[in-house]
Parts: sequence; C-alpha cells; structure tokens
Amino acid sequence: MRQAIRTGVAIAFAFLFQSTILPFFRIQGVLIDLLTITVFAAGYAGGLYTGIVGGLGAALLLEVISGDLSGLVTVAAVAAGAWGALTAKNLHKISLAGRRNIEKVIRRLGPMISVGLFCAAKELVYALYFYLTGVDFTWYHAGVVLLSGLIGLVASIVLLPAIQGFMCRAPEDTFIARWNKRRKAREKTKQKPAAKTAPAAPEGGTES
Repeated sequence: MRQAIRTGVAIAFAFLFQSTILPFFRIQGVLIDLLTITVFAAGYAGGLYTGIVGGLGAALLLEVISGDLSGLVTVAAVAAGAWGALTAKNLHKISLAGRRNIEKVIRRLGPMISVGLFCAAKELVYALYFYLTGVDFTWYHAGVVLLSGLIGLVASIVLLPAIQGFMCRAPEDTFIARWNKRRKAREKTKQKPAAKTAPAAPEGGTES
C-alpha cells in the first residue's frame, strides 16, 4: 500500500512538473519526458500490474487535464509501464559467467538505454500518426526522434535511480524515520549516566 501511494505521488508530481516547469527548458523543441520516465520506473520497480495502473493514471491526467491526443496517450503511457516491467524481467535473466563487470554495467545502464529507446519509439509513432494525417515526415522530424531518445537516455541516468528509490524506499529509510532515529540516539546519549568512579578516600584520618 505504501509503495502504491508513493507511485501515485511520483506520477502526479511528474505530471505537474512536466506541465508547468519543463516547457521552459525545451531542447530544440523537445521536452524532457519526465512522466514517461516515472511510469517506466513504476513498471520496472513494481512489476507489470503497477506499470499498467500507473500508465493509466498518467494517461488520465494527460487526457483530462492537458487534453493531449486521446488514445495515443493512453497507449503510450500504458506501454511505458509495461516496457519497464519487461525490461526488469529480461535484465534479471542476464547472467554472464566470468564477466561479472560487464553484467553489472548492463544491469545498471540497461534501464536507461531502454528508456531512451522507448522515448525515440514514442516520438516516431507520433510522427507517423501525423504523417498519416497529411503532415510530411522530414529530416527535422527524424532529428526530433533521435534527440528525444538521447534526452530520455541522459535524463533517466539522473532521474531513474532517484524515482525508483522514492517508490521503493522502506519505512525505516525515510527522512522522518532517520531523523527520529538520530534524535532518539542523541537523547539516549544525554541520558546515559556518567561512568562510575570509585569514591575518593576522605582526607586525613577519622576522629577517635
């Protein structure tokens, strides 16, 4: 339940941030697809069901609030969650005997590369959709597809571990839990009695 709430919060925050802040930081007209990265992370960390539900939630936000392309948005969002779950499943199967270093690199960078490929494929589908509606596919559109994949790859290198960490963080690893733990440790230290020392012998002899 806690992970589901965190996933919902992450998707909602990604939507708000992508709708309000990121449009001012477009790179050659290409927007950093934070919502796709977040939905991918939901599927990668939580499995197929979590990815699909997260994708449906993201699609609902995009269609109802933003008014983006209906149908395509839903398919793309759900596909991002499912793609994340599929990526996790396949990466966990990788086993390179005698090449553990290469295996670690593949498992570490595999999700980011997968995000980049998905972002490029998503833009390609959009371009083909507009082409079918009468818009010519030019070298500019090809550049947008490649740039979207590259931006998705670079952005996910930074964002994906942070998003996954937020979604899967254990209760004892939260900021409040760690703060309470440190506070209790300080209080315990203050209340700890001073080291017992032997009583000092009285000066001089006793009166007779």
